Amino acid sequence: MIDITIGRYQHRDSSVHHLDPRTKLLALLFLIVSIFLVRSPWGFLFVASFALATIALSQLPLLVVLRGLRPMIWIFVSIMILHVFFVNGNSKPLFSVGPVKATWKGVHSGVMVSCRFILIVVSAAILTSTTIPLRMADGIAEVLRPLRRIGFPVGQIPIMIVITLHFIPVLFTEAEKILSAQKLRGTQLARANLIKRLKNLVPLIVPLLRSSLQKADDLAVGMESRCYHGGDRSHLCEMALGKSDGIAITAAAAIIPLTLIINEIIP
Repeated sequence: MIDITIGRYQHRDSSVHHLDPRTKLLALLFLIVSIFLVRSPWGFLFVASFALATIALSQLPLLVVLRGLRPMIWIFVSIMILHVFFVNGNSKPLFSVGPVKATWKGVHSGVMVSCRFILIVVSAAILTSTTIPLRMADGIAEVLRPLRRIGFPVGQIPIMIVITLHFIPVLFTEAEKILSAQKLRGTQLARANLIKRLKNLVPLIVPLLRSSLQKADDLAVGMESRCYHGGDRSHLCEMALGKSDGIAITAAAAIIPLTLIINEIIP
């Protein structure tokens, strides 16, 4: 079964779940900045330890969070291949495939970029797993509120982001159902060659596209029937920052200078 962590809320009674969505959005921003500032394995270990501590505080199963990386394994493999063969290095090449040479510098660059991508995906999974989608939309709207002065559609963009995140696990689940139905009809994707696999994908893509458009149309009708037009909305529970939010923001902001210190101490 395909398990997608990003976009799927998991209810827990934890301190991370009770944080203000604006706090978690700012913490994610600080964490992403620190991930891009990392230049050594020790820096990655430090940022990863912070992410693991957050997972422990949120009471999320670690295997569930890491399992969300499985559908993206081909992205990691593609990143490694591109860097190994297309990043030039001054050292002796590992091996060559025709005119293309694999270098140690390419391996190092591919590992660094893959680690950054993995940490970003895990951090985003923590945010979406601990925040109710509508609360996340409200938090994004509050963070982007100053942009309203320049005509930025603050009310529409957060809802679009939340709907997109919501559709990620829905589409993967729908694709799994369609794939299972095609296998019951005798379709063999694993044993076929590349050309036959591409042909067999047509019965998978067409129903998936039709189902996606149908779900999007149902959602649009539902929002229209509830008189949603993208303006300001009232809230039953107004967002308010507490002491725990201040501690969380301070801890997340401290990651950036600590990462820079690690880069200087351990190059």
